[in-house]
Amino acid sequence: MALRVTKISVRNYKRIENVDIEIDVFRRREDEREYEVNKLLLFGPNGGGKSSLIAALSVLLSYLDESGKYYTVFGDLIGLPHSLIRQGAKRAEIEAAINDKRYKAVIDREGGTEVYEIGEAGEIKLSRGVLTFSIAILQPCSLYSSVRQPYQGEEIGKLELCPPGIRVRDPDLAEWIKRHKFLLGVEDFYGDRVKIDNYWVEVDKLAFGQIRTLGLLHATYGPPDVVIIEPFETGLHYDLAVRILDFLTELPSFIILETHVALLVKAALRRGWTVYYVSEGEFTRVRKPEELRGIARAEANAYVYA
Repeated sequence: MALRVTKISVRNYKRIENVDIEIDVFRRREDEREYEVNKLLLFGPNGGGKSSLIAALSVLLSYLDESGKYYTVFGDLIGLPHSLIRQGAKRAEIEAAINDKRYKAVIDREGGTEVYEIGEAGEIKLSRGVLTFSIAILQPCSLYSSVRQPYQGEEIGKLELCPPGIRVRDPDLAEWIKRHKFLLGVEDFYGDRVKIDNYWVEVDKLAFGQIRTLGLLHATYGPPDVVIIEPFETGLHYDLAVRILDFLTELPSFIILETHVALLVKAALRRGWTVYYVSEGEFTRVRKPEELRGIARAEANAYVYA
C-alpha cells in the first residue's frame, strides 16, 4: 500500500531553518473510478530548499524502513546526517505524518540520531524500523528503485541514464513500458531498442528527453509506494511534461516532484496536487495559478537588477 504523507516539518536541516508544510489527499473521480491524489510539487530557484526537504524526508524514511535498507537521495545522508545540520544549530528535527501516524527523527550534531513515534501518550522511542515500503528516486542521470531488478552484474536497483544503460530483461517491466510507449513517442519497445517510423533504433540513439521518460517509466514500475523526481523538467518539453503529469496523477504512489518551471504549476493544481513555491528556505503554499503573478514579478525584478 502506498504511503500517505500529509505533513512534513523540518528544523535546522541543510537549507531549512524552520518549515511546516501540509500535503492534501485529494479524491478524484474519473471514468467511474475513484482514486486518491497525494502528490507534492515543489518549484522555485536553485538553492531555495527544495532538495533540502526531499533529503530530510528521505532520512526519516530511511530510519523508519523496517527492512533495514537505507533509501537516500544522496549517499551521505545516512552515513553522516549530523554533518548536514544547519550551521549554528545543535540539532536537527525531521517530522512527518505518515499513514495517520506521526514520526520524528532528532539528529544531534555529536552524531547521534533518535527516532520516535508521536502519539497521544507522548513520544515513544523506536529501536527499529516500523514501515514497509518501496521507493524510486529519479535524478537527471540516474535512477534508484527498490522495485526494479538488476541485470548483467548491475548493482541492485541502480540504472544509469547518462550514457544510457537501459536493458530490459523482465517481461513484466517490458510490458509496463510498452503499455505507456505513447509517452516515449515510439511505435514499439523491445529490450534495448525502440521502433520509430518502422525502424528499430537502439535506446542510446534516442533524444535525452525520451531517455529520461524511459527512466521515469522504470521508476514507476510496480508502482513504488514513494516516487521522488528531481528535477522533473530535465529534457522534457512542456507538452510531454503535462502528459507525464497526467500519468503520475493516476498512480497510487506518494510522489514528490522538484522543478524550476512555473509552467507546470497550473497543470498540477488542476489535477489535485499540493504545490509550494520554495525560495531562500521559505515554503509558500500556492493554491491558485493567479498567485504566481507576484512570484513572477519578483523573479523578473531580481533578474533585471542582477
